[in-house]
Amino acid sequence: MCALDELAGGHLNEAAIELASVALAAPDLLHGVERCRVLLRKADRLHLVGRRAEERAVLEEVLPLALGTEVEGLVHRAWGELCIALSEPQQAVDHFRAACGFAQTRGDEHAEAVALGRLGTAYSALGRSIESSEHHKRSIAIARRIGSRHVEATATGNLGLASMVRGDYERARRRIERHLRLGREVGSLHSEGVATGNLGLILSDLGRTEEARTCFQRKLTIAGEIGDRMGQAVATANLGMTLHTLGHFEEARASYARCQAISREIGTREGEANAAGNLGMIEYSLGRYQRAAESYGRAASISQDIGDALAEGDALSNLGTLQVSLGQWEEARESLERSLALVRPLGAVRPEGYALHGMALLAEEQGDLAAADRLLAQAVGRWQRMDAREALAETRLAMARLALGREQWKAARDHLDQALAHGEEAQVPGTILLALVLATRLPRAEVGPAYAALAEYEGRVGAAEWMEAHLTMYGARQESEHLEEACRVLDFILQHAPAECRAAMRERVGLHRAILEASAARA
Repeated sequence: MCALDELAGGHLNEAAIELASVALAAPDLLHGVERCRVLLRKADRLHLVGRRAEERAVLEEVLPLALGTEVEGLVHRAWGELCIALSEPQQAVDHFRAACGFAQTRGDEHAEAVALGRLGTAYSALGRSIESSEHHKRSIAIARRIGSRHVEATATGNLGLASMVRGDYERARRRIERHLRLGREVGSLHSEGVATGNLGLILSDLGRTEEARTCFQRKLTIAGEIGDRMGQAVATANLGMTLHTLGHFEEARASYARCQAISREIGTREGEANAAGNLGMIEYSLGRYQRAAESYGRAASISQDIGDALAEGDALSNLGTLQVSLGQWEEARESLERSLALVRPLGAVRPEGYALHGMALLAEEQGDLAAADRLLAQAVGRWQRMDAREALAETRLAMARLALGREQWKAARDHLDQALAHGEEAQVPGTILLALVLATRLPRAEVGPAYAALAEYEGRVGAAEWMEAHLTMYGARQESEHLEEACRVLDFILQHAPAECRAAMRERVGLHRAILEASAARA
């Protein structure tokens, strides 16, 4: 058994699985509780490498053997972990409750603390945030009383995640940094990897993209070292997110595709849903709107199937905002209202902010500018609670567009200045570019900085942002009656449009050229 323990604690998961299988194949050598323990070790290694069907088969074998023995609680915990991985949170709650009850009857406070923490995670997956936090706090209290730093680390990190969902990023950061310190103190690479990845999520939402990228790369390295396939899938997706933000679209697409492949391989539908949603964002940035809508829809559908209300609401907010751009107003309203209905009971600030932004765009398209103003102000309130700079920049751009349309020049300038500042803090090229281009619509604006930005950010923004920036520049020059310059912008668009959006641009440029020619004829 010593050799099996050493392999299970190191980086040789496949070898540990094979050694366990050899031991189990000799029934005369293993009986009762000892056999249960080997089966549990095998299930744990199968869990790490994502072989879910085999893991389930092992747990189905061990459960009847373990009932009434000292390892019954461990088996329920293992079942709970499998249910979490398979996005079956209610079944996970049932198993973790059983594990907690078993620990209490035996007076095993360490096992009780672990089960309480995992029960908190399962409640979080069900959207029951208050119960989740209560169980994590109970887990921390017991862990501190008995001096278990490892259990305290995990529960503290989970509390940090709950704070992040609610938009309390300062408290979330403190808790997750404590999780990281505790994980390192006890020498747990798995705990360090989880905490590092979660810290990256916070930094990403705060616009500190390069720091987030470093965290995700470290998490990916750790996941590879310990053979954690689920961890690799999550870290790969998160790295794709930072590459996307930095304008490296094909690299981001490759990361998301790798995440999707790993998720399918290990049977986690949650990971598959996340990958689909991320691919939707890439397709949108590249101007492939129909593909983006399909990806968002697939992410929402999978999330609904597995009962993940937060992920479903997130996907629907993205889908609804895209449907506004496509002129599918009724579908957009349905998606966005459904998103708000899902995420508000969870206290999830980020997806609520995006849904409010989408509702504002819909109100603007339908001519209800007062409603658009009100909804954008609500979205800004959500972002300010989180200090989410990239999202603040996007919403300020939308507010600037509304002010420009009403010729409210001072308000427009204020919104643009804030959008530019937040965009620079968050290192988001597309936002910086659009803010500079929109500024050319202000009276007596200098166009030099905008043209310089169009050249500087060439190849650093996606096709959708490229199209929007150049058409905005064209609109500003036409508005100010610089018709020859507007024609040159259109010619440039035709010659340099990214390949993936060239056909769509030809159609739009043709329409704008006809408008210009009509204006010139009237002049």
